Amino acid sequence: MVPWALGEKLRVLWLRLSDEGRQSFATRLECVQGDEAIIPVILREPGFVSANAVMSDVNRLIDANRAAIERVPIEGLQRISLVILSKDDFRLPQISSPIVLPSWFPFLGGAESSFRICDLAQQAEVSMLNCPEVRSEHLAELVLDLEAALVERLCALQSTRPGEMSKFVQVACGVAVPNGEAIALVNEFRAHVDVAVMNPRVYRPDGSRMSSLATRLIRLVLNNSPKDLAKHAANLSASIGDTGAISIRPSLISAMLRPGSRLEAAQANMHSVLLSLYQAYQLMNGAAHAGEFGTYPVSLLYSTSSDVRRCLLDGARFIRSLP
Repeated sequence: MVPWALGEKLRVLWLRLSDEGRQSFATRLECVQGDEAIIPVILREPGFVSANAVMSDVNRLIDANRAAIERVPIEGLQRISLVILSKDDFRLPQISSPIVLPSWFPFLGGAESSFRICDLAQQAEVSMLNCPEVRSEHLAELVLDLEAALVERLCALQSTRPGEMSKFVQVACGVAVPNGEAIALVNEFRAHVDVAVMNPRVYRPDGSRMSSLATRLIRLVLNNSPKDLAKHAANLSASIGDTGAISIRPSLISAMLRPGSRLEAAQANMHSVLLSLYQAYQLMNGAAHAGEFGTYPVSLLYSTSSDVRRCLLDGARFIRSLP
């Protein structure tokens, strides 16, 4: 997080989040850590439109959130981070005069205060390992659920369209396999999922674990160019029985790694499934080996994780809806 300045007791941080995510984010963020309280406040009323009134707007926001601030235990408290959750970026120059905090404000009530608002989107950097906004455990659950949905589909095809099931396995594995071997591989995939669901929150595909269908598909992404991956996505979607009647909204990484030519609906669906598995895998690796990676704005990590988690969830629901 942003380091404290020497002698600083109160700071105001600004974080832009989507409207539908602010309340749940505030609930997770509120906490007391040692001698510091982190208090999120949601900006719901108009404000912060004039540079001359920035400090007055902060005081009004403090008054509007008195109940939330007063419920923070004050014993041993020495510093407060007030985090403003807004739907917009903070764009104002900070030239307004100091303010006097309300008399009821914890340990600083009635004191004249002057501070700068720190926009976390521009200044905050956090380790992936230490950032709860990545939601690694939820990513693990959703990756496993999407993998389970794909395995369920292959098991269903095994009895109704075994030839299509074999084609899917061949593309996923990158080698031609006889039908009998394809059936054996699907059984391995199913056994792997059956064990993993015992503890889904710690699940992470391993590049060497070939009994995992997710691992096979992630390796397919790693070993192919965007153009070739799109061709594989077309073959996989046809084998799994996707007609393109429904479209999954792709994650950002799917849009960034699309080939030069336009993807058909069914092809785009599988392309999104493959790249959401890959992105989640890389995010979980980053969280598990944070020392090998840099630091990134918390808002970027939050939005990136939210996007891929939405895509994983949509992918699993879509696969299970196929006729």
